[in-house]
This record gives sequence, structure tokens and C-alpha cells, in this order.
Amino acid sequence: MSKSNKFHGFRKECIVAEKVYDWVILNKAQTFTGLAFDSIGETPVAGSDLTVIGCEILQENGTDTECFAADDSVDMDVELPNGKEIELQLVTIMKTLEVEVTYVVTGTTMPEFTATATVNLIPEQVLLCRPDDIEVVCDILPSSTCDVFNLTLTTVGATVTGDLIVNVCQSVQAETEVKLEVFAKFCEPRDLIPVPSAACRRARFPEQCPEIFPNHRDKKRRRRCHDKHDNNNFDASADESDYDFPMWNNNGED
Repeated sequence: MSKSNKFHGFRKECIVAEKVYDWVILNKAQTFTGLAFDSIGETPVAGSDLTVIGCEILQENGTDTECFAADDSVDMDVELPNGKEIELQLVTIMKTLEVEVTYVVTGTTMPEFTATATVNLIPEQVLLCRPDDIEVVCDILPSSTCDVFNLTLTTVGATVTGDLIVNVCQSVQAETEVKLEVFAKFCEPRDLIPVPSAACRRARFPEQCPEIFPNHRDKKRRRRCHDKHDNNNFDASADESDYDFPMWNNNGED
């Protein structure tokens, strides 16, 4: 394909897009001891031996989990490893996590219990290319984990307490909306993929075992019937049920 045909229909276009000026991945581990969890629904009897079966960082809408840049960012002149100096911005990343722990009473068939807690992590600082104080977007990644240990309940209906360890992975981007000139052409919809018809299909029966049935039995029965009707071996006292075809009467009629 020639170059002219390859780019047929392309031309300069001006589009609006989100431009990423900088992007880093942060990892933060932190431990909380003696943390109080708010029970959801019923709680077991006080003093029960509890076993933790799961911990999850809640990130759905309506939860307390959030990650954002504080308003105290400052510009700094930084020397890069290659010796070049550049102006970057020191950004403080704040994080709040809502975690949910699931547990059972050890050695019983009682249903699972759940409880939640909200924690504020120690702020982290990161250097970013952030001209004109453009927006900083922080997302908690699905690879983040939490674990709960030493879960106890001292009074009926009270909060359960335990030790929490979180390992938080964060995607931090400095981005803003820009207008870009690109060499492109308008997209067109693809062809439809036909939807399979719902026509009725004939019933399919399970495969037989021809090695043992019916071939095996039919061959034996045909040999037996042949022997009974042989002129030299015909048994006049045989019952009609012994044959694969009807008996004749003395007149040779059915």
C-alpha cells in the first residue's frame, strides 16, 4: 500500500484532550494497633474467640476512602541525576481509607460478621512536574491490601478491636485539559456482527455403546433363531416368544 493511500482522508484536526504532565506510582505501608471497628449488624457473644477471614479496602461511591493533594504545595529547584536543574513542585498526598473486616467465631457454624473502620494515613510528599498548579489526580489502585490481626470483642454490642496493616498503592498524575493539533480522520462505525439465530435444533441423543448393545445381543439372537428354524433342528414345541418372527400354524398360514 502506498503512503498516499495509507493516509487517505487524513488531515490536521484540533482536539480537546487530557494531557498528563507527570505520573508516578507511590506505595505506603502503615500499621494501626488497637483500632476500633464499628460492627455491621449483630455481634457475637463477648469473649468469643474470633477468626479473621478477610479484609477489604472499600472504594465504592459513598465510602470514606479518598486520595488527594493538599493545598500546601511548594515550588523547588531540583538537581536531576544527570546534573541538570529543573523546577518541580513538592506535593503532599493525603489518604483516608475505609476498611471492612470479615470474621467468624472460631469452631462454630455461626454466620460471618463484618465491621468497618476509617483510618488516616501519614501524608506522603512527591516531586511532580506541575506547571501553573494544574490538577493532581490520585487513585487508590486495586493492588492495595489490608490485614487484620488480634481481633477481640469485650462486651456484647460493643465495637471489636484489632491491629490493622495496610499496604496502599497509589497512582498520582499531574494533568490538565489541552487543545492538540493532530493528523487524523473521522472514525466510522464498524459493520454489525450478525446475531446467531434462535432456530430450533433437532434433539441430540447420548452416544450408544455399540460394543455391547444392541449389536452384540442382536448377533447372538439371530444365530439362535437361525438354529431353531433350521430344517434339521426345528423345535416344534418352542414358544413363539423365542423367535424374532411369528410362528406359522399347521396350514402354513399366519
